[in-house]
Amino acid sequence: MEEYQGIFDRNANEVQDLLFVQRITNQIQQQMSKKMEKEQSSSNSFKTYFRYLLKAIADYQEEVIETNFIGLSDNEIIRTARKQTFLSYAYYDKGLTQALFYYFWLRSGFLYVNWMWDGANNHSSATKQKLEYALKDSNQFLFLRTTNSELRIRGNNNSIRQWCAWEIGNFYTKHKEEKYYTSFYDKTGPRNDILDTFKPMREVVLGEIR
Repeated sequence: MEEYQGIFDRNANEVQDLLFVQRITNQIQQQMSKKMEKEQSSSNSFKTYFRYLLKAIADYQEEVIETNFIGLSDNEIIRTARKQTFLSYAYYDKGLTQALFYYFWLRSGFLYVNWMWDGANNHSSATKQKLEYALKDSNQFLFLRTTNSELRIRGNNNSIRQWCAWEIGNFYTKHKEEKYYTSFYDKTGPRNDILDTFKPMREVVLGEIR
């Protein structure tokens, strides 16, 4: 635990928002303590620590987004004359998706991120219908590879979350090409048959992934 905390502290020194650092630190320590009490063991792996770190950041981002984000019900006006790319992602990565949206927007592109326009819809059929329309209108498809969307399993393959796998399959029935991925935590290439035909996103030029 102390070893992992030391690594965290060295990186946290680069962060200017001290309240953010303290919030993340407290949540990680609470989660680690609960795990040790439950298992009656003082051992914790780096994988466990890293998972709690990502969860703490995701929870913090969720609170910030809920407090400050102003949703729009109609995106037709703002995306006019912009090429649309569909983003497939895990819900816990909302902070990353917002950053990607701005990245595309500043490069004349429109990244469709469903939570920004449709919110969290619990009615699966309604959600699928909206996603169907968005996938049909998209010129390109981008899969956000993270520890939340691409789960490691035993062997050499990773398992993609069910919703993401559905979006990938749906887009493939409409557009065989123009499928890309981007990764924030893993420098190795995809190890999943579903992503065999995907290319890494290098940059966005005039609204298109290159």
